[in-house]
Amino acid sequence: TKTTQISVPESNLQITLTALNGACGQNGSIKVNVSGGSPNFIIEWDGIVDGSTTTNASNFTINNLPAGSYTIKVTDANWCTTSKVLAVA
Repeated sequence: TKTTQISVPESNLQITLTALNGACGQNGSIKVNVSGGSPNFIIEWDGIVDGSTTTNASNFTINNLPAGSYTIKVTDANWCTTSKVLAVA
């Protein structure tokens, strides 16, 4: 019997979210700042409006979001994930 050891790197993937609220009934946006992890990043959002995108940038803005609560999930190239919830007013 042969034993193979597989090492999985510890994830240091983190996200910082900033809500940019819409003025006078206009839609807002969420700025996503990714630190650590390995690009490309899959950014998914779930709330009043759902969507996803893939980017190699560590900063991304999700635009045209109606007021409400959104869950933002980021997955890196090593399939490490992290998520946070933020409200747009």
